[in-house]
Amino acid sequence: MFYDYLINSQGKEKAKQYLEANQQAIQNIEEIIQKEQIDCQLQKQNAYVYTQSQEEIPKLQAEVEAVQRTWLSSSICYKSTTSSKNFRSY
Repeated sequence: MFYDYLINSQGKEKAKQYLEANQQAIQNIEEIIQKEQIDCQLQKQNAYVYTQSQEEIPKLQAEVEAVQRTWLSSSICYKSTTSSKNFRSY
């Protein structure tokens, strides 16, 4: 998982700078689209990461916590493979 790796290898401040640079890049693209009146139907979308392996869940949890440490909203949702109604998140 990327942000967990980045924080552990480069520190929280570098991870935050990386996040802010990516957010600024998205904002720049939106401004160019508006200024140049480009009809491209750009839409922001949420990002999702999933696993079917119980062994990978701790890695996903660590990534959620790392992203939260960079001040970006994130959460984790669990869904049982045996029931479509069994969801929980934190």
